[in-house]
Amino acid sequence: MKMVRDSLILSLCILLGLGARVAIAAEVQVGFGQQKPPFVFIEEKRGLELDLVREALAYRGHTMQATLLPKRRLQRMLHAKKLDGMASLRISESSPGVYFSAPYITFNNFAISKLSANHVINSFEDLRGKRVLAWPNARKDLGADFARVVVPPVGMRGLYSEHEQTEQNRFFWRYPNAVILIDKSIFGWFRQQLSISLDTSEEVVLHPIFEGGSRYGVAFHNEVIRNDFDAGLAQLHSTGRYQALVESYIK
Repeated sequence: MKMVRDSLILSLCILLGLGARVAIAAEVQVGFGQQKPPFVFIEEKRGLELDLVREALAYRGHTMQATLLPKRRLQRMLHAKKLDGMASLRISESSPGVYFSAPYITFNNFAISKLSANHVINSFEDLRGKRVLAWPNARKDLGADFARVVVPPVGMRGLYSEHEQTEQNRFFWRYPNAVILIDKSIFGWFRQQLSISLDTSEEVVLHPIFEGGSRYGVAFHNEVIRNDFDAGLAQLHSTGRYQALVESYIK
């Protein structure tokens, strides 16, 4: 009898444990920033980043609702607790009051120019005097050294500009001497898409002026959900699912 009783107690504990896990499974509202195919497609509410975050959360039973808005607006919503979490944040952007996840995506940014422009670019300093096309908030994202270099001197206004990435890439192919700052996968995706309406066949040069990749995570208000996300992310890596998702978007 004692063995049966102990077995029943053990079974009850397991069931209660499962029930506790189900009870904390939640619908998690996560904000994603600007359009950056193949990582984020705003109109279709899909992309590699959304799939990675959604599947990592699903590992512990959570569902995800995506909110896609400009980054600054999402940051205000996060601080006002109108979002449960915000993705596409650099690890260095972690702030008090939120629980930052392990990095789930790495962007490999380069300065890219056309071979015919004959640009020599080995550092931020070499961007001086050149038409530089960057993503929104790049001057903030890339730090003080970059911001100091790309402030246009008097009489040379317009050399540096920030654009949503469709326009950023379109301008690059229109301006012969332009330099674009961008992740190489995003550049390749837009190069293929824009080839329908623009000549994107010219050979380009990738200038590695950024140290390593830029790692991005998700900021959550709830520590348990952050821990669940990290566990799910680890599972995606260990099973090969992470790489399969990457390859489904980036050939």
